[in-house]
Amino acid sequence: MKTRVRDGALRAVGITLAAALCALGGAAGTASAADDNTPPSAAALNLIDPNAMGSITIHKFEYPDTLPDVPADGMEHTVDGLTPLAKVTFTVEKVDGYDLTTNKGWTDLAGLDVDAAKGKVTGTPLAVTTNDEGIAKASGLAVGLYLVTETGYPAGATPVEPFLITVPLTNPDVRNTWVYDVHVYPKNPITTAKKTVEDQKAVKLGDTVTWTILGDIPDAGSIDGYRVVDNLDGRLTYSGAAVTLTNDATLAASDYTISHDPTTNIVTVTFTDTGLKVLDANSKAQVKVVITSSANAVGEIPNTALIYPNAASFGIDSGKEGGPTTTPPSRPSSAT
Repeated sequence: MKTRVRDGALRAVGITLAAALCALGGAAGTASAADDNTPPSAAALNLIDPNAMGSITIHKFEYPDTLPDVPADGMEHTVDGLTPLAKVTFTVEKVDGYDLTTNKGWTDLAGLDVDAAKGKVTGTPLAVTTNDEGIAKASGLAVGLYLVTETGYPAGATPVEPFLITVPLTNPDVRNTWVYDVHVYPKNPITTAKKTVEDQKAVKLGDTVTWTILGDIPDAGSIDGYRVVDNLDGRLTYSGAAVTLTNDATLAASDYTISHDPTTNIVTVTFTDTGLKVLDANSKAQVKVVITSSANAVGEIPNTALIYPNAASFGIDSGKEGGPTTTPPSRPSSAT
């Protein structure tokens, strides 16, 4: 059975709809109340209640092919047509050293990035998990700057980049007032996978059996890891593998590595740094791995592959939160 390449891979980037200085894709940034790099006026700062408690509500969705027109202003908005993601965990941490009731506190934010903020977190991290509607709320937050990190996510999903956001944000409708209950809309790349066998009819011992694995490429702005793992059944003898992209974009031999462990019969394809850049530039295509094997025993032989779409998933077992995407099993038959 020939493999039909699926059109239109699910794509996504980590985007938070919070405010003008919010982190987009792989770029670190600060979500603040200003629409530019200028701090709020002294009059506006006087309106901030230093004793107020606020919240950050996270609305989590799969990234669509077409982004909805939702203002990036920290307010709650109706978003139609998106698929919510449940059981996604975020850690919210307060960043020390920024007094938002002062002009200096806001001025200092202009040059801050996520990496620098990670060294300034204070207090006990607050973990929240999205419900079936894709919503998680971190409540009881004091006025200040917060680092939000996606720490648990579904299999096949690429987590959004950590981002910074302030409580409060400027009210976009009434500019001299503040919003203490902030809403953000980060979206995950979802990677799907498919595996087929070249010919599913009965084969004789020693006949060649060819497996084709197709994996989506996350449109994540900057892919930090991509791996395909095929644990071949012991009744298959590995012959070789070839790696291409379905849009025929050029992949150099140095863009990936192929390894086979004869003890476990596991075939692993791992993209190198140069290969990841090629994937970044071809996110609408799919990775295609063709594995050639031969049948060395009689019987139905199931075979399943795993797609690891980011570096964070490399160390997570299949079936666990944040783990790899599993292809449906393919089963050629072997007969004498």
